[in-house]
Amino acid sequence: MAEKLITVQPKISSSATLTMMKKNKQMLQEFEEGPLNFQPTYKFDLNSDTYDSRSYMTWFTFNGKKRKPAWTDRILWRLRPKALLHEEKDDEIGTDGKNVRQLEGNEEYPLKIRQDVYNSNMEFNISDHKPVIGIFTLQLKKMYETPLVQLNAEGDWSADTDAMVLYNPLQPFHASTWDWIGLYKVGFTSVSDYITYTWVKDDEVVSNNELIQVYVSKEEIPVEGGECVLCYYSSNLQCIIGISEPFMVHESKVAVEEGLVPEKINLHDKTTAM
Repeated sequence: MAEKLITVQPKISSSATLTMMKKNKQMLQEFEEGPLNFQPTYKFDLNSDTYDSRSYMTWFTFNGKKRKPAWTDRILWRLRPKALLHEEKDDEIGTDGKNVRQLEGNEEYPLKIRQDVYNSNMEFNISDHKPVIGIFTLQLKKMYETPLVQLNAEGDWSADTDAMVLYNPLQPFHASTWDWIGLYKVGFTSVSDYITYTWVKDDEVVSNNELIQVYVSKEEIPVEGGECVLCYYSSNLQCIIGISEPFMVHESKVAVEEGLVPEKINLHDKTTAM
């Protein structure tokens, strides 16, 4: 006699606690969530992909009701409009959902966001939960279409001699004593990726209101050299407002002579040596 395999699907609770809470909590209504196109992430037997199969103690027996599978692990997100970015009190943030949607129509948001992935990772078995993953694409809006400052590296740069930066404002902006110019490797991805920086006001050498020279100590320049750019960071605007053309920082001859920089072996020599 042929045996017939019967697969019993776990019973899923139809009442989603989060959905109920979003109907009653104004704050939660401001958050968005991707579609739940993955299976419930709770509750699993440890070290397995099996939903809760343990027996629980009751008054008369150990065959108690098992936990129903549920989506207890979720990722909610919201995009705060510019008008709310500087608010400090939580009760003042997003008090009117209609206003938030109106701001979105007026493009008052500092960035655009798109959720690309919302899924669970069923390979992890060390917990009775399965982790949930969200991947987002962020598109920042430009604060200015054109740079506010033009920068140039004066002369040849290396760690053997002090260097000068030349810059001139292209548009009016409120400068600060906390403004600085950073030296970056070409291809940097964050403001904090600078190799070194110099304070604009503290290290200013010459200024004629149109062209300004700023001093950079040779002690701050990398001995190994490389292709770099200069960036002017505005403290008031909290962003980079000018980037120089790429230029070459030469390898320090003094450091090479003293053995502080390893000698380079080109690909042909390295292949021949092998």
